[in-house]
Amino acid sequence: MAEKSAPTFVPKPEAAAASKTRLASLRRVINLLFAGSIFIFVLATIALILVFLYREYNNSQLLAKEQSLLDSRAEFDPDTVVTLNRFDTRLKVATNLLTNHVAFTKLFDEIADHTLTTVQFTSFEASINEEGAVKVSGTGRALNYEALALQSDAFAESVYVVNPIFTNFGRAEDATINFGFSFTVNADLINYSSTDNNISGTGSGESNLETGNLDSGDALDNADSENNNSETNNIDQ
Repeated sequence: MAEKSAPTFVPKPEAAAASKTRLASLRRVINLLFAGSIFIFVLATIALILVFLYREYNNSQLLAKEQSLLDSRAEFDPDTVVTLNRFDTRLKVATNLLTNHVAFTKLFDEIADHTLTTVQFTSFEASINEEGAVKVSGTGRALNYEALALQSDAFAESVYVVNPIFTNFGRAEDATINFGFSFTVNADLINYSSTDNNISGTGSGESNLETGNLDSGDALDNADSENNNSETNNIDQ
């Protein structure tokens, strides 16, 4: 029988070399992980320090600006500040009123310029709706229907008057024609901000309108006299 070899605990050279290689690889991996952890820790610490310094810098700048604002306020007189605030508020209100104000003087001038001497307006009524459109209506009298037609043509030539309508015709006792009228107005042209009216312009506009009405009344009165004279001549004949 062949003799069995006795077991031995002495490692073989190949196994020992392989074991050393694995241990060396494991040590390198551990060293790399440790070095990476230290690097990340250092970066986090630096970032934390930078954030802290940046926050402190911002706080110091904010405090400096607040102190500067307080110093600037202390240089102003409180009464002066209140007065300036009130003036600014009034200025804004006045600007808003002037921007949205409708200057009817320009419209009156235009109506006076386009009113025939044989036509007289006896009443005016103006209204502004929510959209800002201006509508004018009223009554008047004309020498005859031909004068009324010519007045309609005269209004049609005005850039201020839009869609003039004459209604409710009727003959008066003095043979003149009573009528009603209405039209809309080009709001852009009578807006105060788009006109060049001043105080003297306002006065001249009112006087022009009154003169136009008086001229119309004189023409109608002259027409009445001519009608009466013609009727008297017919009776004498």
